[in-house]
Amino acid sequence: IDFKKEMEADQDIDFKKEKELSKQMLKCVEDGIQDSISKKERKQAKHGSRVVCPNNNWNRLRKIITTEQIKKKEEKPKEKAEISQPPTTEKAKKKRNRRKKKEQDKQKAENENNNIGGASIADLVFYPEKHDKSKGITPIVGLDCEMVEVDHTSNGLARISIVNYNGHVLMDSFVKPKGVITNYRSWISGVYPESMKKAMPYDEAREQAIEILTGKIIVGHSLKHDFAVINWEPLQHNVRDLITYKKFQDEGNHPKSLKKLTLEFLEKQIQSGSHSSVVDARAALGLYRIVEHSWNQQVRSKQSKLKRTRVEAEVNIFGQKHKGRKRVKTEKNALAEGPQ
Repeated sequence: IDFKKEMEADQDIDFKKEKELSKQMLKCVEDGIQDSISKKERKQAKHGSRVVCPNNNWNRLRKIITTEQIKKKEEKPKEKAEISQPPTTEKAKKKRNRRKKKEQDKQKAENENNNIGGASIADLVFYPEKHDKSKGITPIVGLDCEMVEVDHTSNGLARISIVNYNGHVLMDSFVKPKGVITNYRSWISGVYPESMKKAMPYDEAREQAIEILTGKIIVGHSLKHDFAVINWEPLQHNVRDLITYKKFQDEGNHPKSLKKLTLEFLEKQIQSGSHSSVVDARAALGLYRIVEHSWNQQVRSKQSKLKRTRVEAEVNIFGQKHKGRKRVKTEKNALAEGPQ
């Protein structure tokens, strides 16, 4: 009986709720705003919560709120962009300028290597007279020497040529080697007995060459032979010998001839007959200019590594000495104090 009564009471409550809901719906229909009642509000009405029929003021307010929200969303990315702008401190500016300069230098180097002022590197180096470039001594020079056989056993300097970075000749002279010439090797060296009539004495030519080469970056092919006949050794970090650079070696890491390299990279035929030391020096310089930027970077990184290792070694030596001194002092103190 109690259960039946409870059921009837629940039915009465549901009936009353539905009646109230229908009344509210009728009111909304009368006001012409039936469509504005949301599903959420109907659910709330079913569960006994109050339903408020929205009027025109509420609709206006809702529009205002939505427009404000849209504006805020649009403004947010602008604020982020302003925050993400680079800092305006002096240090940050200097860093940015350094980065820009590095990028510009890299691009310049690449442009120079590929094509400078509309003229290829080969054209610039082999025909410097066509281009208005510096004719004086430059920090980078090309070197090549021609040799003859002396006293049946050794090589002697017979011709020396030095060209500047733009291919202009700084020095080109035949040289009287020390000793008796036993083979001119004219088919390779391009040196003949007549050439010795206008040749410079060896010591004079050597002095002149060393004066030009000292403190310069020296470019060439198999430079160890050239330095041997000049009897002079420059600083190792100033030498750019093409046979040591990986790009100019074959698959087995063997050096390619200057003739092959010039044809491959500069598309220029050289050494078809006897050699010319001026042409060979220009060819070596042209090949170097193709890889100048990357090669110099490698040299710098090697130098910095060597410096680090030297500093570390010095620090270790100093530390060991200091420890040794401490030990000696403690031993002396122990002896002075005597047995306890």
